[in-house]
Order: sequence, then C-alpha cells, then structure tokens
Amino acid sequence: MEETRDMVNHPYHYISETGLETIDVIEAFTCDLMGIEATDTGNILKYMCRWKHKNGLEDLKKAKWYLEHLIKHVEKMEVENNEEEVCKLYADNTIKEVVKYMDHASGEAWESCGACKSE
Repeated sequence: MEETRDMVNHPYHYISETGLETIDVIEAFTCDLMGIEATDTGNILKYMCRWKHKNGLEDLKKAKWYLEHLIKHVEKMEVENNEEEVCKLYADNTIKEVVKYMDHASGEAWESCGACKSE
C-alpha cells in the first residue's frame, strides 16, 4: 500500500532525503533579517531547495529574480547609508570648524556675525 503524502503540511518537494524541511532552513537563515531582506532570502532558499523536484528551470529563474531583487535592495541601502555617513561627517566637521574658529577668535566671531549682532 502506497503512503499518502501530506501536501499541505509536508510536501515532498520541500523535504530533503535526510528529512530536513525547507521551512526549517528558511527560518534558521532569516531569523535575524527583516522586511524585504527576509522575504527575498526566504524565497531564494525555497526555490533553490525545490527546483529539482517541482518546477525545474522555472524555479531557478524565480530564485534568480529574487536574488537580483535582493542585490538591488542591498546596493541601494549601501548607497543610502554611505550618503548619510558623508552628510553626518560633513555636519560634524562643520560644527568642529565653527568651534575651532570660535576658540581661535576668542569670541570675536560672534561680534562680526551680522545675525548675532545685538540691535
């Protein structure tokens, strides 16, 4: 008698020969990720784990799509983080230069500043 598969809870294409389930792999490798990073990583793992037993080339293309999407996201985040760091460094250095100037001028800068002159 053939064993009936539970295609809802334990579909064959998500279980390795050793019994490891894809959902457990996804949970282990996305537990510290959030948002699109978790979603894309989970989908990449899902399609890579099942491709040989379900949709073949189509699943490989889906995994590739999610990988390219994740790469674009990470590259965008790196650019944004770099821009924020540059702005922060610029602001920090500007403040340092003003303080340095004030120390050097012994308060004369306040007197020569049109916005700071008393009326």
